[in-house]
Amino acid sequence: EEYTALKQMEDPKKQQEFFFQLWTRKEAFGKLLGDGLPGHLEESFLDLKSGKALDYQWEEYDALPGYRVVVCRREHDGSCEV
Repeated sequence: EEYTALKQMEDPKKQQEFFFQLWTRKEAFGKLLGDGLPGHLEESFLDLKSGKALDYQWEEYDALPGYRVVVCRREHDGSCEV
């Protein structure tokens, strides 16, 4: 699903932005679970519209021009723990 969505984008700038959004979210997810990025590269666990997966959500912050920080956290009963 993610690969298909990426390949269907015609604008190279939007394609690059989407790729980095996926990459940083997968990286944050792997860090949350404690097993790093390699175990999650091939998983398609994101709802591309909402940015949610299972009981997880992401928050994105622009740290500096050209840099983005992504935090993945678990949701429990409507509240989040970081």
